[in-house]
Amino acid sequence: MKHHLIYIVAALGATLLPFWGEAQQSESALKFSSTIGDYGHIREDGGSVVCRFEAVNSGTEPVAIVDVITSCGCTSVAFDRKPIAAGESTTLDIRFDPMNRPGRIDRTVYLRTSDYDGDIRLSLVGEVTPRDKSIEELYPFDMGGGLRLATNHHTFTYLEHGKAIEERIGYINASEKAIAIALSPVRSSGALTVTYPKWLEAGASGDIIVRYRLSAESTRYGTLNDEFRFSVDGIRSEHIVTTQAIAVDNFDLYDDISSPRAIIPKNIIRFGEVNRTNDFLERSFTIVNEGGSSLYIRKVESSSSAIRAIVEQGAELKPGETLKITVRLYPAYIGDSDLPFTGRITLTTNDMLQPMKLIRVNAIPVW
Repeated sequence: MKHHLIYIVAALGATLLPFWGEAQQSESALKFSSTIGDYGHIREDGGSVVCRFEAVNSGTEPVAIVDVITSCGCTSVAFDRKPIAAGESTTLDIRFDPMNRPGRIDRTVYLRTSDYDGDIRLSLVGEVTPRDKSIEELYPFDMGGGLRLATNHHTFTYLEHGKAIEERIGYINASEKAIAIALSPVRSSGALTVTYPKWLEAGASGDIIVRYRLSAESTRYGTLNDEFRFSVDGIRSEHIVTTQAIAVDNFDLYDDISSPRAIIPKNIIRFGEVNRTNDFLERSFTIVNEGGSSLYIRKVESSSSAIRAIVEQGAELKPGETLKITVRLYPAYIGDSDLPFTGRITLTTNDMLQPMKLIRVNAIPVW
C-alpha cells in the first residue's frame, strides 16, 4: 500500500509541474524598449500630448495585454488587445491632458499581460508650464458687488492654548469702481479675529487675515467653528465664509518621552440594521493609555444628535489603563432617509502626537 501511495504522489507531482512553473513565472515575455515616457516641457493650455511606448514579444508563445490601469484620470491608453505573436512588436499610445495640472508630471500606468501575474509599470514624466488664469479661476468665490475671494472656507490645524495661528484668504475687487466693505459675524467662537480692508479701489487685491488665538489659561477644547459674511456698499452677501480650528493643550509643556499615548484599537462602530422605533441601542469601544503619564479626555463631540458617547469629560487614564466608552444610537433622530447612517464621535485628548481621535458610527435604518 505504501509503494502505491509513493507512485500516486510522484505521478501527481509530475502532472502539476507545468502549472506550477506557469504560476511562478517571474516576468512577462513582453519587453519594452523603455518603460519611461518623457513629455518634456508642455503648456497647460496646449492640449493633450501623446507618448508612444514600443514593446516586443521575446518569448515563444503569443502574449496579450489584458488590462491597463492608470493612476490618474488625466491619462488614457490606446492599445491593441489582439495577441502578439512571438517575435512581433506592438505599441501603446498614452495620452496626457495637462489642463489644470501645472507643475511636474509624475504618473504611472500599470499593464497586465496574459503570461504574467504581476504588473508592468510604465512611468510618465515631464513638466507642465502653467497658463495665465482668469480672475474667476483665481478668485472663484463671488461675494457680490465685485468682491471675490480665493476660498470661502479654511480648516486650521491644532490651536494650542497660549498660542495663535493665522492664514490668509486672497481677495480682489473685480469691479470697475471703488467699493466699501464691512463684516458681520454669523457664528462666533470668540477666538477668531478677521483683518480686512474697509475700502477697495477698482482692481485692488490682497489678503484677508483670519487669526485664531486662545489664552494660556483657556479651558476650551475641541472644535471651534466660525462663520461670517461680507457686505459690499451696504448690500450683504448671500454667501458665508467659514473657518474651523481644534483647541488643544499647550504641548510645549509636555515631555515627549513620558507623554500620554491614546490608542483606540477599534475606531468603527457598526450597529447594523436598526429599527427606527427603538428607543436607543448601545455599542462600545475602548481607549488605552500606552504613554508614560496620565491621559485626559478633554472634549467629547458627536456629528449628529442621533449618536452620543457616554464618557465623563476630563476622565483620567493612568499609564497602562483602559477605559470602555459606550456609544448610544437613537434611531428616531436618524431622519427619514432610507440611506445608511454615518456619523462620528470625536475625542480631544492630551495626546501630543494625535490629540483628536475619530470614531466612525454606521447603521442601516429599517422600518
